[in-house]
Amino acid sequence: MLMHCGTYRLRHYFWRWHHQKECFNIADTVNTEGRVVMRRNEYMRNARAMKEYLLNAGYTETAIEEYVEQKSIVQKNNMQKGIIGLFFKNSEFSVVPRALNAWKEYVLNRKRIRRTCQFVLNHLKHPLAGWFQRWKYDAADS
Repeated sequence: MLMHCGTYRLRHYFWRWHHQKECFNIADTVNTEGRVVMRRNEYMRNARAMKEYLLNAGYTETAIEEYVEQKSIVQKNNMQKGIIGLFFKNSEFSVVPRALNAWKEYVLNRKRIRRTCQFVLNHLKHPLAGWFQRWKYDAADS
């Protein structure tokens, strides 16, 4: 039994190591060749050309860097807001996952149905419920 556990853990360790190595190789391949690299190089060329154009237009290097830094901070904040908006709902200053909101709504509906059923059952169990039903429906028939 102990031997089996040891070999299982050893096999699992080597499988994790092999899987992580494959993931690193895929990431390395994606970041060194293909459409992603071509697009990144194109964006870098466009950014370099725009920077040269702004320098020729009379802007200083520090002003360009400050503007780029400011825009990158705004862009990062907008991405974070977008990601949080996908997963969370902000209500009454508390961030609650959408799944929990759906579960809370389900629980509220279940409690509402339980209260309604209890209300109906209590009315049916009342000692005068039969007389009330007879009065209500007999009066409608005559």
